[in-house]
Amino acid sequence: MGGCVRNKVAELRATCRGLRVPQILALRRLALADPETLRWVPAAELDAFFTEILGIELRDFTYESLERIAERNYAPLLPPGPPAAREEDLGLLRRLSHPLLGNHPG
Repeated sequence: MGGCVRNKVAELRATCRGLRVPQILALRRLALADPETLRWVPAAELDAFFTEILGIELRDFTYESLERIAERNYAPLLPPGPPAAREEDLGLLRRLSHPLLGNHPG
């Protein structure tokens, strides 16, 4: 990974510090839709980065609070946006929270 890319990733990590799940999801949408961002990092790597950050954030929730959020179909964590974007966010949240919730239907 080149120095410029490392600097951009460091900037992105710093930007995510202190953000909540809905804000991280919104930033993920913006980054994956931005041609300039995709010039310096492939979409797959960017997606992996955001997946890792979101996984860390979800692990900070207690089981009980994550279970309540799942029962509400993750609505408290979804940022506003077009239905297709919200569906993609929902799928990501389900996939990441499944190991944390075990057999919970969320």
